[in-house]
Amino acid sequence: MVESNKQIFAIPQNNVIHLLTLNEEEIRKRILPLEGAFVIKDQGTILPLTILNEIFQKNRVDLLHSESLNIVIVNSEGSSYGLV
Repeated sequence: MVESNKQIFAIPQNNVIHLLTLNEEEIRKRILPLEGAFVIKDQGTILPLTILNEIFQKNRVDLLHSESLNIVIVNSEGSSYGLV
């Protein structure tokens, strides 16, 4: 289950690869801005991040100044990405 903008969404368990909780230091090391979006370094690969609050609230989120982040790494139709 993922919550965004006071709405709860279910992610099929078979699509979840793993969960991450990053502190400030890990955010600075693993989250990178790239062409107006963000990516995460995860287990030797670079994955795009989908920021649910930006989709549902249309507000820009600055991940690089967050104290902590919970990220769900998912795979859908052969592509992996992170949900924030």
